[in-house]
Amino acid sequence: MKSFLIYLAIMLISIPALMATNQGNYESTNRIHSLLWQDDHLESTFITVSDSSKLSHWMGKWEGTLMIYSATKPIKEVPMKIWNFETDTIGTYGWYLIYGEDEEKGTRPYFLKTISTETGHYQVDEKNGIILDSYLIGDKMISTFDVQGSLISSIYTLETDGRMTFEILFGKSDDPNITGGKDDIPSVESYKMGGYQKAVLQRVDEEDK
Repeated sequence: MKSFLIYLAIMLISIPALMATNQGNYESTNRIHSLLWQDDHLESTFITVSDSSKLSHWMGKWEGTLMIYSATKPIKEVPMKIWNFETDTIGTYGWYLIYGEDEEKGTRPYFLKTISTETGHYQVDEKNGIILDSYLIGDKMISTFDVQGSLISSIYTLETDGRMTFEILFGKSDDPNITGGKDDIPSVESYKMGGYQKAVLQRVDEEDK
């Protein structure tokens, strides 16, 4: 069974595209750190819900087309399906990704395991020794990982219109552009981005809502 990481490495072409960086004073409110809100700066009311309630709307079968972008190559289109379902094990869900017309070869039968409902912490088990930490934040399931110098982020989003959006961002972590680092200015690393994938998936099993 091919790993999802290997599949991404084959499909994505890393194009060196240096990102522009901004230097800023760490203490200034109009600099980088001003964009980062900390929990202790906000007055919040937390509503505790069960794991099944959090994930109930994610369950079902979804279909669409995965659009693959790079800086210099034409857009590539690949049929894609996502199948999420409850298993007999409490806190463990099927989290299948299916690529291409050949479902047998294109199926990645992963499982999503609950680590902490309070923090929204889950893990995607690829069943080959690779386990990816994922976090449910609002209506998004987010995972970021580094493999052999490649920085990859996957984002699943439940849209308000009932569809699901799947996104992959692909960059290089082994050769960052480092700026700042003098006086009171923090050192900042920015990364070369080489590819982007996006699929807008429609639910095809209305009875499973």
